[in-house]
Amino acid sequence: MKSMSAAIELQAKTQAGKAAKANQSSDKVLKTLNDVWKMIQKNVPEVEDVFVVVASARTNKQAAGVYGHYAPSTWGLNKDTAPEMLLSSTVLRLDGAAILKTMLHEAAHSLARVRGIQETSRQNRYHNKRFVEMSNVLGLVWPTGEDGKPEKPDSVIGYSAVVLTDETKSLYKKAIALLDALPLTTGRTTYRQVRQGPKRVRVQCGCTEGTDDYVSFGQTVWEKINLPLICGECERSYYQI
Repeated sequence: MKSMSAAIELQAKTQAGKAAKANQSSDKVLKTLNDVWKMIQKNVPEVEDVFVVVASARTNKQAAGVYGHYAPSTWGLNKDTAPEMLLSSTVLRLDGAAILKTMLHEAAHSLARVRGIQETSRQNRYHNKRFVEMSNVLGLVWPTGEDGKPEKPDSVIGYSAVVLTDETKSLYKKAIALLDALPLTTGRTTYRQVRQGPKRVRVQCGCTEGTDDYVSFGQTVWEKINLPLICGECERSYYQI
């Protein structure tokens, strides 16, 4: 009986393990992001349904500071289209409030599109005051300085850096908790960076002097060469540039 009971228990554990592995590692992350977006829509019904995308910004220095973006009519779904709401790994390294702020920021773009409002310019980089108006509807405000006056807009992205209010944080308390609990490792931790070795030493001789041509040596190799190193063509010594 003991052996049979043990066999049944082992079989149950094996089946449970297979069931657990059947879930993709991104299932909970995407479900949470979609659930939070639905919470936003519940509070502001005009916000569109979107196709949620998560992307890594690790290989693009320019994209490393981008938290998200909204792109209208990006995804074809059967005979319909859906806008894209993208979150980058940059923002997913942060806390739930920062992720929520980004999602509300993108929702403000969606609301502007629905209402037919031009909230950006300069290839959609500069956020104007109409964007701030849309953000206010979502619970975001333009920050003020210590003197109580509104901060100046950025020369490139304008009024993009809207912030959460305490009331909005309270309203989305459950959403922030869900986002804080995202089961992320990659994305919330720093990734392994490859260390670059010392720069190669570039040298020229009389043959290449005054041109963009040069010969390069590894730093260690160059240091071991018994100078002067003479070129066999021009019979002049190589020198470092």
